[in-house]
Amino acid sequence: MDNASDFDGLLSKRIRSIRERLGYSQQRLAELLGISRVTVSQMEAGKRKLSASDLKKLSDILETPADYLLNPDKEPEVVIQGVRENEEPVQSMRVSVPQEKVDKFKEVLLYILNRVGAKPNVGRTVVYKLLYFMDFDYYEQYEEQLIGARYQKNQYGPTPMEFTKIVQRMEQDGDLTEVKNKYFERFQTKYLARRAPDLSVLSGQELQVIEDVLSRLSDKNGKEISAYSHGDVPWLATEDGQVIDYDLAFYRTPPYSRRQYTEDDLQSTVIESPNIGVISHQDMRRQQMDFKFDLSGLDELQRRVRKLDGSHDMPMIELLNPEFMTKHTSFSSFQDMLDHSGYSVKAPEDFKAIPDAPWDAFISANSAFANWHEMREAAKTEWAKKQLGL
Repeated sequence: MDNASDFDGLLSKRIRSIRERLGYSQQRLAELLGISRVTVSQMEAGKRKLSASDLKKLSDILETPADYLLNPDKEPEVVIQGVRENEEPVQSMRVSVPQEKVDKFKEVLLYILNRVGAKPNVGRTVVYKLLYFMDFDYYEQYEEQLIGARYQKNQYGPTPMEFTKIVQRMEQDGDLTEVKNKYFERFQTKYLARRAPDLSVLSGQELQVIEDVLSRLSDKNGKEISAYSHGDVPWLATEDGQVIDYDLAFYRTPPYSRRQYTEDDLQSTVIESPNIGVISHQDMRRQQMDFKFDLSGLDELQRRVRKLDGSHDMPMIELLNPEFMTKHTSFSSFQDMLDHSGYSVKAPEDFKAIPDAPWDAFISANSAFANWHEMREAAKTEWAKKQLGL
């Protein structure tokens, strides 16, 4: 079998695996995609080539980044201790979840759903990010884990790796129900709580952090909270597809940081992280992780973070530089993209006058992004990482 056939086979298996994990029949997926069931069957058999447009639709409906559809090795296997697994493991990274973490995860999730789950904007993407900020805010403030879930960096922001398997268990146990609906013409997965959370497993301190996150962030929709998460240093400092290190929470900047740092905090022991380099940490709680200790480079990294904080104005041609354009689009530069767009752009006013819908369609057809907003956010993220020297 040649490389192209190998790739098509892996892609088709991935599509089927995600469809079955989400509980969709081939007919239901066909209806969501607006195609026939036979076409879906051909996709899953590797007999139908997928276009960029097909991948975009699948990514949206399956709520799975296109990067993971195209890279089967990136999604980790999650094994919940005490749960019997019948299927063969196919992923490359194994994550074992202690039962006590699972129990805490369930009650926090039910608390979220009981408090804000009825809001029309709160679908799976928003829940992912609420959990992330609860975990990282708590760890930054108290240097202890709340849920202690592991979050993987993907293009839509931090994703809790344990989520899918735990939710499947909760559905089987009658704790919640998964439903599908449309939110502003986009498919959305929501969860309806079928029981109240057991508050005995949560301390007053934990509930305070949970409530703080809900009050600040639960009104954001999926796009807004994903874009917001892209500005948090732990996400910025992590390579795509990798697990986000909790210790990076100590290097946050406003408005993400939830802790008032003293001079003693800033001058305390320093950890050399494999993702961000040198970071400070008040208490060495993670000696078992074999990090190296080093005092060099801290001042320079602090200077870069502080310089990055706040607003920055720059020409579009600098943000969408040739390196970014070559990597993510069909064009060699921003000007090359404008030249092929069909629009005459001789001044900033000409660019602003381009209608949003056709411009988004042009971006979607000629880049790795769904729309212009997503492309700009990615460019900002790459620019920020360069400023931090990551």
